[in-house]
Amino acid sequence: MSTPPVSRITLAHIHEAGLGPWIEPCRVLLEHLRGLERVIEDPDELPSAVVLGALRAAIAAPLPRQAAILRHQLCRLPLFEYRAAAAGEMWNPLVLPLEDFLKRHGNAVHFWRDWAPWPRPEEVSEWLDQWVRC
Repeated sequence: MSTPPVSRITLAHIHEAGLGPWIEPCRVLLEHLRGLERVIEDPDELPSAVVLGALRAAIAAPLPRQAAILRHQLCRLPLFEYRAAAAGEMWNPLVLPLEDFLKRHGNAVHFWRDWAPWPRPEEVSEWLDQWVRC
């Protein structure tokens, strides 16, 4: 199977690659990361571009390794370098959608980028385990 460009990935490509079980965790991650667009300057780092890029890398991988590559990619999203905090509370992208955090704290939210990802890749992997076992 040839690898489609990111802009052309369809559900059929995802299912043909055996990655159907990963659709829901990817959707939830995108939902939780929605709103980061306001602080991301590079269009290649937008949540949709990064998650689709991870899917594309997995689809392009040899068949027995596709799920493992997608897990690896999702656990190391550069989006986990972005932080938001307000009133002594840190936003956890695995627990709460950013938009809900913003509604709770309004304009008091402070954003920054830290080069050490949080949650850590191991924590993201554990979170993914509740959705997909591979």
